[in-house]
Amino acid sequence: MAASNIVDGREIVMKPASEWDYDGANRSLTTTMGKGHFRLTVSGDRMEGEISLADGKGYRRIHLVKRGERGNECHNCRRKM
Repeated sequence: MAASNIVDGREIVMKPASEWDYDGANRSLTTTMGKGHFRLTVSGDRMEGEISLADGKGYRRIHLVKRGERGNECHNCRRKM
């Protein structure tokens, strides 16, 4: 999985691809990068979770939504972004 952001209509790669573990029973993805542990739960077109520090303290909440095939429309409401 690679992390990207869209800025002024252009994709900016924030992190190169990394290896994630998938737990099918819990529908979750996990990985460790540097001092952070990432855990995301998959639900339909959404992924939600958090980044935790090595001591287990929560660092950041993450909310992701899949967009349309072209990447320029909101997947849930079908409006142009």
